[in-house]
Amino acid sequence: MGNKYTCKFCHNKIDSDYAFQTYNKSGTSYWCSQSEYVKYTIEENKRKAVKSYACRILGKEVSHGQLTKELDAWHETNSWDKLIAYFEANVDSLENKMNSKDFTSTYGKIRYFSTIVKNQIDDFKLEVEEPVRPASEFVEPVINNNKKKRRGLVDVDV
Repeated sequence: MGNKYTCKFCHNKIDSDYAFQTYNKSGTSYWCSQSEYVKYTIEENKRKAVKSYACRILGKEVSHGQLTKELDAWHETNSWDKLIAYFEANVDSLENKMNSKDFTSTYGKIRYFSTIVKNQIDDFKLEVEEPVRPASEFVEPVINNNKKKRRGLVDVDV
């Protein structure tokens, strides 16, 4: 029986004998399974992509804690994929808006930028390609249950 650790993805208590372990500079991390570790790394990569877009728009590498709070606030209402698509589509216009104004502090610049993103992201539509469906899905089979069949005098038994 090993030690009990907390999974970094789902925050469940797991036994070290059955946990998936990763080693990095800061030490050992424990996960419930390898699939949760993969999900976590995908989420972190998407988060880093959004942060890099934000830093590019703000004009420099920002290590301010307020940017992290704003990223979390954006992610509460939108997915990382939608945020990435929004920044890819609007990076030039956002840079122009941020460069047209002078700011006295980094905090004010981050808050102004966050307000712009929050106001515009709801109107942004994430374009998802619909899969091509075969024509057989559009055609419905015709079932004819005509119970009132017309009969002539020839068909009537007397």
